[in-house]
Amino acid sequence: MKVFTAIKSLMAGVALVSLPVMAQDVVDPAINGLSTAVESEKEKTGYWGDIVYGSPDAKIEIVEYASLTCSHCGQFASEVFPKLKEKYIDTGKVRLRFRNFMLNQFDFALTIVSRCKDEDLAKKLTHAFLSKQSVWLGQENPVVVLEGLAAMEGLPLGEFDKCIENNELAAHIGAKRGEWATNENIEHTPTIKLDGIELAPPTWIKIDTALEMKLATLK
Repeated sequence: MKVFTAIKSLMAGVALVSLPVMAQDVVDPAINGLSTAVESEKEKTGYWGDIVYGSPDAKIEIVEYASLTCSHCGQFASEVFPKLKEKYIDTGKVRLRFRNFMLNQFDFALTIVSRCKDEDLAKKLTHAFLSKQSVWLGQENPVVVLEGLAAMEGLPLGEFDKCIENNELAAHIGAKRGEWATNENIEHTPTIKLDGIELAPPTWIKIDTALEMKLATLK
């Protein structure tokens, strides 16, 4: 059974919820027939790396671990990220490194879709899925809405289903999720880190203050 077909059956009539996650809860890339094929350049279709916003020359880097089905992550994307981007990222002061930290199987599949092509589309789909959660999260049939959102951002309707069949990408992001849970001690989403230290709660005031203090030390 195709992964997407299984997810459609699983989600039929069921509202999406953000599940709690512990560091040891590693997403198994073999779930629903996803292979654990060895990575190779030939197999690398889709976008496999961190989604990076900002200049590579920025002196400050923030790392965000987020789930596409986490309501607090959606709030961060719609309310905090635009301010962060305008004041710090677009001005070359800060670089943000986004990492998908999946909380459930639907989140896992949606993450694969968001990374179906290149980094540019990954940025668009990731932000759309997060910032527009109010449109699809909790709907009786979220798949139809998500397909529409993806199409608006540049992913043809006919390719949405096909994207989830990227077994090699699925194995990779599942392994990275487990690596971050273990090595970075990620236990919840969103987790926002500056110099390895979590900024909690990740409010605009908290982040803005931390960045201003950091910038002051670099002058």
